[in-house]
Amino acid sequence: MTTPPARPSPDRILAALERQPGAWVRTGPRSIEHGGLAVRLTLGIVSVRIAHMVPIPAAPATRDRIAELLEDRLRRATGMDLDPDNIVQRADGVG
Repeated sequence: MTTPPARPSPDRILAALERQPGAWVRTGPRSIEHGGLAVRLTLGIVSVRIAHMVPIPAAPATRDRIAELLEDRLRRATGMDLDPDNIVQRADGVG
């Protein structure tokens, strides 16, 4: 049995987003994953979820910056509008 990799800090995750954009692989319509860090980022309506076996807590400013980069990356990949207000309107059949 192999030992899972050490849980990376939110700062390390942010650095990987900023400096290694090609290392992230899209895993869903609102998620990307970094295999080396064993981290998945999922963009929610209110915030970003950072998971490595279990959720990783992050300072608000770090989480906000990660969310900005994740949203930008997902938007470039799909051309989707990821604005939470527009998502809710589409779900309600409005707009």
